[in-house]
Amino acid sequence: MPPTTKLLINDYGIINDNASTYIYLQAINLLKAQNLIDGIGVQGHRFELESSDTSVLTYNLDRLAKTGLPVYISEFDLGNVGDTGTPNDNQQLQLYKKIFPVLWKHPAVKGITLWGYTPPTWQATVYLVRSDGTARPALFWLAQYVKDNPTGVEEMVSGLPLNYRLEQNFPNPFNPVTTIRYSVSKTSNVSLKVFDILGREVQTLVNTMQAPGQYTVTLNAQGLGSGVYFYRLNTGNFIETKKLMLLK
Repeated sequence: MPPTTKLLINDYGIINDNASTYIYLQAINLLKAQNLIDGIGVQGHRFELESSDTSVLTYNLDRLAKTGLPVYISEFDLGNVGDTGTPNDNQQLQLYKKIFPVLWKHPAVKGITLWGYTPPTWQATVYLVRSDGTARPALFWLAQYVKDNPTGVEEMVSGLPLNYRLEQNFPNPFNPVTTIRYSVSKTSNVSLKVFDILGREVQTLVNTMQAPGQYTVTLNAQGLGSGVYFYRLNTGNFIETKKLMLLK
C-alpha cells in the first residue's frame, strides 16, 4: 500500500443515533491511538437521514470532529420517505434542502459522495437523473447550492495536492449543468476547455493563473446540443482529457 494512501473507517447508522456514535467513537479512538486511521467515513443513506432531527446530526458530527480527523459522508441518497410508491420529486427536493446543508457546511465534513444517481439504484426512489437523461429537481437544486457554497469542495483534506488531477464530471450524463473538479499542485497557467466530438472548442471554463489547490467549476451546456463532448485540463506540464455526455 502506498504511504500516501488514506485509511478510513466506514459504517452506517451513525450520526442519526447518539448511542451508535458513542460506540463508533470508541473504535475510532482505539485506531487513532495506533495511528491506523486517517479519516472517518459515515454513510448517508435515505433510511438513516430522512426522518432525522438535524440537531442530532449536527451534535454527532461535532462529537466526531473532536477526534481531529476529517469526516467523509459516503453513499448519500435521498428519495421518498420510506422509499415506497411513485418517486416524488418534491419529497426528494425537500429532503435535500433539509439534510444536505447540515452536512455540507459542517467544518469537519471534507467530502460527500452520492450512492448512484441513475436508475436502477439500490433504493427505488433515490436516483437524481431519470432514465431519459433528464435531471430531477433535487439535482438542479444541488448543483446550484454547491455553486453558491463552494468552500466545502475547495478545502483540501490535508495540505495541498501532491499531483495535478482532473476528475470525472458529475453528474454524467447531465442536462444541462454539471460540475468538474480538478487539482493543481504548483502555481500554473491553467486552462480548462470543452470540445465537441470533432475537436472544436465550444467553451472555455478556466484560463488563468492558479495557485495550488482543489477547484470546482460549473459547466452550463444550455446552448449545446445532445451528444458526447470532451473536457481538457492543461497546465503546461500536465494535460488530461475526459469525456462527458449531454442528454437533453
